[in-house]
Order: sequence, then structure tokens, then C-alpha cells
Amino acid sequence: MNLDQDFIKYESTGNVSYYGYATPDTLSSDKRWAIRQVTGTVSLDVKWNMNVSLLKSAIWDNREAHFLTPVTASVGITSSTSTNSFGIISVNIGMTWSEVAGVDRYRLSITDHNNVLYNYLGTPYLNTYTTDRSTCEISGTSYAFVGQSGMTYSISVESVNQAGTSDVTYTYAT
Repeated sequence: MNLDQDFIKYESTGNVSYYGYATPDTLSSDKRWAIRQVTGTVSLDVKWNMNVSLLKSAIWDNREAHFLTPVTASVGITSSTSTNSFGIISVNIGMTWSEVAGVDRYRLSITDHNNVLYNYLGTPYLNTYTTDRSTCEISGTSYAFVGQSGMTYSISVESVNQAGTSDVTYTYAT
């Protein structure tokens, strides 16, 4: 692929140019673009959304936001309880958040009142050698977690793009 010729969209403002790569039928509002930002005229600085060449996870309409530190997402949390055949009460915690312009990924961290991190299966994460303190990383704007009754959870939603992160944390008692 010739990156200087095979782009679908192009925009330039001052010394910043954006090149969009996608299939020809992709709408500018679809989350299926790879965006390359080129800054400068003599000495060029080249960046890609999420720092990965040709990763088609961006929205062309938000091209500038993909290269700025994201704003904080607005999060809503709901829950319902259920009891299984052994009499164990589970709490189904549903989380949704607003899509943040320029964000390709959201990193979630769910910990309990003892600071125990839970993995994407809803069980305690027992790897003490990891430096990544996250439950999962997703591209969508919702997540479901099955917790236990009588617990307090700290739920962190971190908006991630190539320029940085921003996060919001909620405490939720079941």
C-alpha cells in the first residue's frame, strides 16, 4: 500500500494533515477508519490513531479528537439481583457510558472494598506480577459484571487514545 496515494479522505489545516484509510463504502461516521496525522513541513511528525499503523478503529468525523487527550466519559450504573438454585444472591451490574470523541478503547477496572481486582470473568484476578490493573479493555460503551450481594465495588472507566487517557471512578454498593 502506498500511504501517500491510497487514502480515501484527506484534510489539511496549516501544517497538520490527516489521511483516512478505509474501504470505499465506509461512512465518515463509521468506526472503521485508520487515520494518519502528519505534522510539519520540513521535519515531519507522523502519528496513527492508537499508535498502530492502519488500525481501522477510528471515526473520520472525529479525526482531530483522536490526537488530543480524551475528555472524561459520563457513566451510568444500574443493577438487579438474582438468586440461583443454591440460594446464592448475585448482583448483575450494568454500566453504560457516553462515547467520547476520538476514543478507540475503554479500559475498565473493577475492584472490591479490599482492593481485589476482578477479571473479565467476574472472578478475582490472582496474578500478582501484573502491572496492568484492569479488568478488560473494550471498544464499546457498555459492560456487564456479576458481583456479590453486600459488597462495595470501585468501578473505573478509562477513555484511551494515542494521545493519552482520562478516567472516572465510581463507588457502587450492592
